[in-house]
Amino acid sequence: MSQHKNPKRNRNRRKRRRFDNSNDAKSENKVNQKSIERAISRFSQNPLPMGIPPQISPPPMEINIDWNTNSVPKNIQKRVGEIVCRPGEFGFLPEDRVQEIAEEIAEFPISLEQALSLRGALNQEKSVYSHHRLMRRSNELNRRYNSGESVISLSKRFDAPPVNTFRAILTGRGWSKNKIKESLKSPSRLNSRDLEEFEKAEDMDRVSAVNQTETQNAAGIFEEALFKYFGSIGVRFRRQEELWEEQSRDEGRAILTPDLLFLDDLR
Repeated sequence: MSQHKNPKRNRNRRKRRRFDNSNDAKSENKVNQKSIERAISRFSQNPLPMGIPPQISPPPMEINIDWNTNSVPKNIQKRVGEIVCRPGEFGFLPEDRVQEIAEEIAEFPISLEQALSLRGALNQEKSVYSHHRLMRRSNELNRRYNSGESVISLSKRFDAPPVNTFRAILTGRGWSKNKIKESLKSPSRLNSRDLEEFEKAEDMDRVSAVNQTETQNAAGIFEEALFKYFGSIGVRFRRQEELWEEQSRDEGRAILTPDLLFLDDLR
């Protein structure tokens, strides 16, 4: 039997969605405004936020800068995300794949650099949300691996980073977290097949790979560029290393260590 749709019910549903979206936007704006007010008043708070010295000489100055932004609407992010993210694709992209992405996003108001940055953020998100799912199915992953399926194939099947997939396989064997950690730090301990599969997984994974040297180097270059820029316009700040040393000495451990903490009122 065919069911007749109720136009009135559909209209009410659309109204509720619009109302819910409006409430979400208002709530987000309220949170943003509170964050702005808290940031502006940080130098007059009692006690001062962690990392801000009790005496700043000369006192914090208000410095206004123009920072050009090119934001991407959420609906565009969603559509482009479907283009730049493929199941099991978590590694560095070959040039032909980058060119393919560039051609496919040409009609959207987003640059190639933004699209690749979006890909990195979405892959990080997938890595977080897939972790518990992988662990729940670690026994199944181990069985499939023992039956001859590769780590890369399983990574694509479960749409999870290859190295995390390999960790789940080892968990399915009954290995402890510490044994997995130590074995992947010194992979020569692995048997020949495991070593080969692990090396392939590392090559295809820039999200959960054990060796994060390239990612850390890129982040370091970006941080230095920020330090150089803010220093050139007279903005004072503290670096992460300084905060880490101070908190380790005073608190026994590092607690809040942003890459840079502004000592001027930057707006």
